[in-house]
Amino acid sequence: ADVTISLSVTNTGDVSGSTAATLSINGTVADSRNVAVSGGSTEVVTFTVSRDQPGSYSVSIAGLSGSFEVSAPEIPTETPPKTGTSWWIWAAIGAAIVLAAVAGFVLVRRRQLSAG
Repeated sequence: ADVTISLSVTNTGDVSGSTAATLSINGTVADSRNVAVSGGSTEVVTFTVSRDQPGSYSVSIAGLSGSFEVSAPEIPTETPPKTGTSWWIWAAIGAAIVLAAVAGFVLVRRRQLSAG
């Protein structure tokens, strides 16, 4: 997961200056930027970090601290497609076959009785 961390650096003096903005994550230096700021102005420093492991991460820059959380990705569960025909369709087909067989038997039997 990509996380963007921003910090405003303000120079309250009249003379331009520069400072190092060092980003630490879980106590380990992750990135550092040299920031030049004109007298009486503010510059925004932005860091983008990427963490793949789920967990909570503590962040600190120039005595300021915060945290962010990386969640485990959700694994989608697929519902298997419904296959086959419903039982009632098979029952109707079976009943139709039985009725056709009985009707055929009755017709054949009537012909045999009529002929004999």
